[in-house]
Amino acid sequence: AVVSTQSTGWWRGLPPKVRGTVWKLAVGNELQLTKNLYFLMVDRARETLRCCKDDIEMKHISEETRDNVRDIRLDVLRTFPALCIFQESGPYHDQLMDVLGAYASYRPDVGYVQGMSFLTAVLLLNMDAADSFILLSNLLHQPCQRAFFRMDADMMFVYFDAFNVFFEEALAPLFGYFAQTNLTPDLYMIGWVFTLFSKSLPLDIASRVWDVFFRDGDSFLF
Repeated sequence: AVVSTQSTGWWRGLPPKVRGTVWKLAVGNELQLTKNLYFLMVDRARETLRCCKDDIEMKHISEETRDNVRDIRLDVLRTFPALCIFQESGPYHDQLMDVLGAYASYRPDVGYVQGMSFLTAVLLLNMDAADSFILLSNLLHQPCQRAFFRMDADMMFVYFDAFNVFFEEALAPLFGYFAQTNLTPDLYMIGWVFTLFSKSLPLDIASRVWDVFFRDGDSFLF
């Protein structure tokens, strides 16, 4: 009965006041990142941002880094615009810039990928910036997210094929229509995985999806 009650609680959605704490416990910190590392990466990201604003120093910044800075600036403005809290002068704007910049500094091999701003924004609504950085980094280290955010085509198509199997089993008529019209998973699943449905669903429903995803892992997405 206790297990049944706990399972029902996850499906109904975790209480907002404990959601961040539960998410951190569910994901863990396999990478053993610290808040001190976050602050170090933030300082590095802020310095990069300052340099990118100075035309004289632009030559010292790589093309990839300049692209990251440009994309982060653009995407932050487009993140949950209806909330008006992540845009310039909004209370979460600087924190979102900091966490995204810190991650790009921490993982220059990955850099910034569109979709990260929505993931980070949801985290910031439930925990502080340093914890958001730690959870984001561990989340993007998971096999599914790592495959998509690094655009590993072979692994991505493994996930697409798995999705198709479950899709056909659960909704055969709709699966048949999608197949007939050549509506393949690569046309719609990438956005779902990149944002964990936070862009395509209302925020409260997306948060409940995240609750169960953090409990069950990748299998819940498929």
